[in-house]
Amino acid sequence: MRRSVLRLTLAKPAARIALVLVVIIVALASFGPLFSPYAFDEIVGAPFATITHEHWLGTDFLGRDTFSRFLYGGRTVLVVALCATVAAYVVAVPLGIYAGLRRGPLDIFLIAR
Repeated sequence: MRRSVLRLTLAKPAARIALVLVVIIVALASFGPLFSPYAFDEIVGAPFATITHEHWLGTDFLGRDTFSRFLYGGRTVLVVALCATVAAYVVAVPLGIYAGLRRGPLDIFLIAR
């Protein structure tokens, strides 16, 4: 009986832990602003305040909550990473197929790199 690659991968404990961590990070980045205690640009305390029960990661140089800014920034990081991946596939796959089928100077140039 053939087993899928996903099933074989998830049979390993380290892979399951990694998958759970990735899901948590993506969920936190996607829904972070819903759980953020403050707005990302709201000044809530003294500049460079240390970690407290109100400010889990302290405050930045203007007194904004660093944890809230972290949660708001996660969505942007995911969008930029997704756009970069899609752009790489849109450019690299057709270029690789063309170079592999034509076997010309472009193929030699890409292999040399």
